[in-house]
Amino acid sequence: MTSSPIRVSPRFLVSSPVRRAALLACSVLTLGLAACGGGDDDHPAPVSYAQRCLLAPAAAQAFALPEPTGERCIGKTAFHLVDASRPELNTPQDSDRRELALKVWYPTQAKAGGRRADYLAPDVFAGAVSIGLLPEKGPGVAVNAVADAEPQPGRHPIVLFSPGYGGNVEAYTAMIEDLASQGVVVVAIDHPFVSAVTTLNSGEVVEVIEPDTPESFQAVITQASSTMVADQRFVLDWLQGRAGGPLGLLQGHLDLDRIGAYGHSIGGSTAVQTLRQDDRLKAAIDLDGSVQGDTSLPWRKPVMLLLASNHGDDPTVQAVLRGAPEVAESVTVPNTGHMDFADLKLILGHYHPDRQSPPWIGLDVGPADALTVLRTTNAHTLAFMRAHVLR
Repeated sequence: MTSSPIRVSPRFLVSSPVRRAALLACSVLTLGLAACGGGDDDHPAPVSYAQRCLLAPAAAQAFALPEPTGERCIGKTAFHLVDASRPELNTPQDSDRRELALKVWYPTQAKAGGRRADYLAPDVFAGAVSIGLLPEKGPGVAVNAVADAEPQPGRHPIVLFSPGYGGNVEAYTAMIEDLASQGVVVVAIDHPFVSAVTTLNSGEVVEVIEPDTPESFQAVITQASSTMVADQRFVLDWLQGRAGGPLGLLQGHLDLDRIGAYGHSIGGSTAVQTLRQDDRLKAAIDLDGSVQGDTSLPWRKPVMLLLASNHGDDPTVQAVLRGAPEVAESVTVPNTGHMDFADLKLILGHYHPDRQSPPWIGLDVGPADALTVLRTTNAHTLAFMRAHVLR
């Protein structure tokens, strides 16, 4: 499925070197997060998220993602869905059906003995190695979620998430974990042939399609955009128990009257287009993505366009703002580039502090501090979702 990469709009396609760097940052499966150091009796150290949520300690050399800011501890689980009603358009076999790989983060309760979730799923990691995108060994990344933990009692609001073209959902873990810690079930979708690598039900690992000519780029993006909207709508059907199989440990814990969506790049475009087409979504956030598809119709539900400072003049963004003068807002995050909205700069900044080193070459990031960007993005995301979805 791989062809020679070309330079295309960074709002949709992450170039091969960037994709390799992003996956490199994800490459080693995490073991846990080390507890904070202590203090003296008069000035005890504050209780860390890891201590409060009874997380096992991490390997000494693992890079720890920032602690979530919400009150809830979080779990992480995975699902594989098959949409029997849709053919897979990217394979020659007429019998192939559209498949989706989901990672779900959700609120849980502290319980000792749980296994720290992996940053990257073992099957996706193995597939990335097999196609030469990752070395077999690399830096570890410690997350804050417990694998397959029991959800916190009650029903929780839901937010869908889709990644940028050529990315995987795990590359946005820090942002997703923070939203989940606020009491939200975040259902993140890896879309085959759009995400960097996706493992199918058969065990086959498929790669993102990389257009080999400028002329083919827009056709690939147009098809991917419409397919991703259909993917999100199928996930909504699944959440309602109408298709795709059982909900597993999520059963009985979903508030289907409070659902939003967000995403990065083409994933953000997907979120706002699904919002317009599906009444089940209440609001959506587009993280630095030009809006694919029709932008001429009115936008009647709340939309946020959270943009990098180098996004530039974008007629699709302006069309949304004109079509939704009372419900759309545009916010620019200072000193940022397109890839500032993923975990990548956090991880590379730790393991490759010299920005002249190869993993940084060609990476569209700004000079802003990575942790500051994460906190700014999380604050805007939470405020918007609280106003329009979580209430």
